[in-house]
Amino acid sequence: MSQRPVLRACLVLPATSPEWAVVISAAAQRANLPLIRPDEGDVPPESGDFVVIVATATEDVGFSPTDWAVVEAGSLDAGFENAVEASRRCALAYDGVPENAAVIKADFVNGTGQRLFDRLDLRGADTGDLNPGWRDGIGWPVFDNGPPAIGDEFVLPISIFSLDTRHAQIGRPSTDIELVGRARYLVFGPYYWLPMGVWNICLTFAVDAEGGTRGFRLEWGGLEEFDHFNFSPKGAGRYAVSMDHEFKTAASVELRMVLAEAALAGRFVLESIVLKRTG
Repeated sequence: MSQRPVLRACLVLPATSPEWAVVISAAAQRANLPLIRPDEGDVPPESGDFVVIVATATEDVGFSPTDWAVVEAGSLDAGFENAVEASRRCALAYDGVPENAAVIKADFVNGTGQRLFDRLDLRGADTGDLNPGWRDGIGWPVFDNGPPAIGDEFVLPISIFSLDTRHAQIGRPSTDIELVGRARYLVFGPYYWLPMGVWNICLTFAVDAEGGTRGFRLEWGGLEEFDHFNFSPKGAGRYAVSMDHEFKTAASVELRMVLAEAALAGRFVLESIVLKRTG
């Protein structure tokens, strides 16, 4: 009687790091575990454990893994055009990764390579000059602890967003926006990427008495498909507005806070922007 196959799936980040596929392959060989590369036409054995390397969790390999491991490794300085590109590759790679995935913090440069599952040991691998710190400093905290789980919340740096600068010469902080003028975007961006899921954006701000009489619109989602709603504050004060958007697949994201009507006076002060995965 043949044993039911047990798939151990390794997801290598970034998806375009063939060097890490070599490292995983060598470790599998040492452990006498068959290594399956669906993109090369490999077929899994009829029984026993095996390891598969895929670029994304949504890759159609014809079977469902029982276990996942995400190997985070690579270098931001080697092959990444910019931080947005780094977030794109990470979002695509994490797309559809289950919440129970084991995240392997590979740090081979400092001699602390780790074990994947029970038998796949990456310690002692020859990794040459590979640098595991590829996510350092990209300004997008969503991937700091591996695949974002439902309930994870991130305070986003306001510096990664674009703010209206129509009256920048007044000398106020960039987050203190003068509303005088036509209807326009007050805050927009950041164009970083998120993996699939339901994501909530919450924007906290304050308005003065004049700003509290104006109409605003919050837009949130992808560049082409997004949700929105219109609202008006009830006078001067501090407010928080939020909304969900379901991303069907990994996408570049944009928040837009819009002054929906012309204004003769008023101030809008941005305080914080918080992102949360809600589904």
